[in-house]
Amino acid sequence: MIDINCDLGEGETSRDCKKDAALMPYIQRVNIACGGHAGNELTMRLSIENACEHQLFIGAHPGYPDPDNFGRKALGLSKELLIDSLRSQIDTLLAVADKQNAKLSHIKCHGALYNDIEKDSVKAQWLIEMMMDYYPMLSLVGLSGGALEKVAENVSAKFFKERFLKEGFMDRRYDDQGFLVSRAQKGSVIHDVTAVVEQATHLLTHQPIQTDTGQRLNIAIETLCLHGDNKNALLIMKALYENLQRKEMMG
Repeated sequence: MIDINCDLGEGETSRDCKKDAALMPYIQRVNIACGGHAGNELTMRLSIENACEHQLFIGAHPGYPDPDNFGRKALGLSKELLIDSLRSQIDTLLAVADKQNAKLSHIKCHGALYNDIEKDSVKAQWLIEMMMDYYPMLSLVGLSGGALEKVAENVSAKFFKERFLKEGFMDRRYDDQGFLVSRAQKGSVIHDVTAVVEQATHLLTHQPIQTDTGQRLNIAIETLCLHGDNKNALLIMKALYENLQRKEMMG
């Protein structure tokens, strides 16, 4: 089954949400910014409304509470401060969803927080514990092969089997260890439509992709991400949809 997710709701206005909605016919899962790195009550409400119209899985997309840097700068928060911030963001989106009789399905962290958790088993443990204690109904999206996947499997086989989704990225370059190349490095974000579609298709069909050094890397995924702020996001999704239709992978 094809499962493509997209990070959306990161604008400020209804116009931004209308632009996001153009991507929704081509995806299955949406991760909505909930006030940490981006997002406000309007964008959360409209993003949920649009996602419901397209019958998408709706998820919370919390990040470091640092909108000035769009959550892409690591913050050395203590466990207590980090968990408090995450819960505040997730609960805000849950409250907005509840007003619209909508249900959340998952959580996926954003930006620097996502990267920190995937390289730090201690922070990964914090997140898993928070999920098990406060959000027993939600799934967790994390980098395939990262620290979060390993910790989830070690903490609870049941949690890992039933609630952890291994994620790959179609528009980000990988290093030889299977981590995302830093955005500070040139070429870390792939904008070329043909290149993104090729990487996406390889990931969806269990073929190796090329790393930043030219090595071949195999990644097992259950959901595939496109960043909504990629300047060619809509062109990419249309091209990928057509490619998958030709391969009879999508109805």
